[in-house]
Amino acid sequence: MRQKTIRTGALFSVLVLTNFATTSCGGVEPDDTYDNVEDFRAALDSGGFSCEVLQTQHEFDGYGESMSCAEGHSIIVWDRDLPTGMQDLSEGEIGTTRHLRGENWDVSSSNSALLNDMQETVGGERTSRGFKH
Repeated sequence: MRQKTIRTGALFSVLVLTNFATTSCGGVEPDDTYDNVEDFRAALDSGGFSCEVLQTQHEFDGYGESMSCAEGHSIIVWDRDLPTGMQDLSEGEIGTTRHLRGENWDVSSSNSALLNDMQETVGGERTSRGFKH
């Protein structure tokens, strides 16, 4: 009886630890919002999409940040209190760059397959329209 109790207790401990490890790591959830561009880069990285940083700069008059990645895509994250109109999409010439846009983030790339794969992981909406800034 004591051996059965020990095995059951050990199995329960393994299940609890496994559940804790998988839920406490943060992971990527579709359509999450991010506090800054580094948080978004880390989320993409944990989803299997690397971004070796080439450059980071402020956008939207300081309400956001963008990051250029060596892999050929760029990411941007803006504050939720971004003034109306600053994140409006531009009209006019549409080039080869496509976008994957979430509530407060955007990925731009000419690689549609990459954006399709990212969309499965982080959600968002595909568009070919960029920002006005």
